[in-house]
Formats: sequence, structure tokens, C-alpha cells
Amino acid sequence: MATNSDPWFSDILEEYSTKKYFIEYNGFMSNHMAHGIVALKDLGASQEKIGQFAIWCGQLLEQPDHPDHAGEDPNTVPVSEQELKELLGKRKSFYGIRNKYIKKLNDYGSLEEMIKAEFPKLSRGLGCVALHGLIQLGYGLHATHGSVVCEGLAYLHHSYHALVFDETKAENGISNFGKGGEDILDILREMRADSTLRQSMLDGALVIKKSGRFLGSGFSNRFAALTENCGDVLIKYGNRINIPLTKDSLTEAEFLTKLSDWLIDQAIVVYKLSERANDFFLLHGVTSAWSLRQIIPCLNPKDAMDAMRTFTCDLMAAYLTVDAPALTKISTTMAETVSDKTWKDIIDKLLALELDPHEEHLFKLVQVCYTQWTANKFSSNAGVYVDAAKECIDHKMAFCTYSEELKLD
Repeated sequence: MATNSDPWFSDILEEYSTKKYFIEYNGFMSNHMAHGIVALKDLGASQEKIGQFAIWCGQLLEQPDHPDHAGEDPNTVPVSEQELKELLGKRKSFYGIRNKYIKKLNDYGSLEEMIKAEFPKLSRGLGCVALHGLIQLGYGLHATHGSVVCEGLAYLHHSYHALVFDETKAENGISNFGKGGEDILDILREMRADSTLRQSMLDGALVIKKSGRFLGSGFSNRFAALTENCGDVLIKYGNRINIPLTKDSLTEAEFLTKLSDWLIDQAIVVYKLSERANDFFLLHGVTSAWSLRQIIPCLNPKDAMDAMRTFTCDLMAAYLTVDAPALTKISTTMAETVSDKTWKDIIDKLLALELDPHEEHLFKLVQVCYTQWTANKFSSNAGVYVDAAKECIDHKMAFCTYSEELKLD
């Protein structure tokens, strides 16, 4: 985990928490302050650099008393247990929910115990608000910072939007997940060609857009259409994936850790192979996969597997939501050529960049790829990690846009 031994690191996370800046801004955009601070710390940035980032990032954000956040007060009393249940996914009373989780943390006594008990209640809704609740939670846990963890749980609760499927069907049982014989990339390519599924997404998105449930977000409309209406289809595709891991001599905890690491690698590969370089939402797939990896060790095996299945379905849905770019690009860096100097050069180049509106995402993408490499320097994906990191630095952030006549964006 990111060291908390430097008092200033914990202090700056607290100073720039959602007590100062609301969890959203500009309508439906998510606050990335904590993620950037933690990623920069992991990359070895100086206290001065991190302080500059926090000041810059704050210029983009909105304070709790902004007109768009009427009724939100950081000092409001925690909601009751009954109110907490009633507010699930209602996108209201963020601070009441946040303060409830802070109270729960005091009652549980540790971050791990709270996450073990509370996260499974929310894990079917990991994809809400483009995975940002999960990212906030994962980065907070990595930094062992209670306020950020509570903000992550609160955001998941506040904007909860579940993957919906028929749990009475035997084929939808969790024991079937990943037991197929096909590579995940082949499954994604087949989904890309599934015109029925794509049309269901587009038709459902139009209905959701007309309902006004999401504030002008084409991604959210399309994603909700898939996870609400096509959950059984997503589960079926997920069951056909071959997860190339066996428990053998591994403990349950070791197997789950390796599985969560494998999911990070798949997200990185999809991001790198995409013909749409540096896709914004595929990048979120990478950082959210890493965030889930931080949480998995806190969960019991059943809850961990359920969360990873939900995440896999969300990753597949996100790929379709951004119009399923072809996965045809190749990695050009040979794994055996990657060294500590390779990464030093990449990180030095990244930290020397002038701040721009999307640089926080670059910090996180490079951080995740570097972390994966340091954990296994002889990985066959070492070159992919490097190429993905370089791609996010060398290409502007790309966003999927559907044709105007679809009236989705």
C-alpha cells in the first residue's frame, strides 16, 4: 500500500477531501482529487509536485455550497440505517451517506472489517458513474485513508446502479464464471459483432435518455441499458471466458489475488490493443481493475468472486458502450527489454508534463502499469505495460462519439 508514514500525505488527502470539494462537478463529472494524489505518491512525486496538483485540480472542482449541490452539507448528521437503505442509488444526500460510513468505520474499528461487511452490499453496482466509486474506494484503501475509503463507499451507495440478471437460472450461478474455453479477447470480438446486443443497447439508451435519469451522459445511458436489460447476456458471455488459472497448491486467498491480477492485465491489454488510442473509458477499466485488486483481500471468497464476475461484465459492457473499437493494435516492446531504466524514463517524462485537464488519468494509468511490472518483472505482459504507459502519454484522451442521428451524446 502507499506509505502513510509521511504525515503530510495523509494530511493533504484530508485537506482536499470531499469536505472541501464535492464528489461531482460540471453536472455529472467525478472528483478525481484523491486518485491523483495517491498515484503521484506511488510514482515518487515530491510533496511540492503533489501540492501543485491538488491546487490545480481544485480549480476544476466545485465546493459543497455550489448551486448545483443544493441541500448538501459536509457537516450534516449521518443518515439512519433505514435512510441509508432508502437512499441506495437515489443520487441524494451524499454527505449524510458519507458521514454514516465514517460512523460505521468507527464502529468496525478497521478499514478491512468495514469493507468486508459493507462492500458486498454494493458490489453489484461497481459500474455506476463510470466506475468512479470503485476507483475512489480502491485508492483510499491503498493509501489506508479512512476518509477516502468512506467517500468511495458513499459514492457507490449514492449512485448505485446494479448489474441485473436472473439469479434463479442455474447457468447464472457463480460457479460457472470463467469456466469456458475461450480467450477473453475472442469473446470481446464476438460481442463486437453481436448486432442484436448492440441494438438492444442503443434502443434502451434512448429510453433511458428520455427519462432524464442521467445528465446528458451518452456513456451512462448506454451502460445502464446493457447492465439493466442485458445482464443475462453479459453473464453468458462471461461464463464462456477461460480464466487460465487453477488453484492447485494455492490457498483460496492466493488464487483470488492471482485472479484479480489477471483481470488487471486483461484491462490493460484491451486498452492497449484498441484501435482508438487512449480511450477514456477503457483507461477507466484499467484503473478500476487495479482498484478492485486492493479490495479483494478484504473479502470472503464468495463475495470476492461475485465482485470479480460483476466487474468482468462491467468491463465487457464498457467496451460495447464505447462502440467496441477493434482490438487489432500490437505491442511493439519486447518483454525482455524492459528494465528499471525504462520505467524511470517514462515516469520522469510523465512528471515533467504541464498539468492539463486529463493528466490525473495519465498518472493513474502509468502507476497501474508500473505497479504490475514491479510485482512481476518477468511477466510476458511487460512490454504491454510499457506500451500502454507510453500510449497514454503520447496520445490525447479519446472519447467515443456516436452519429448525431442516434441522439445519444
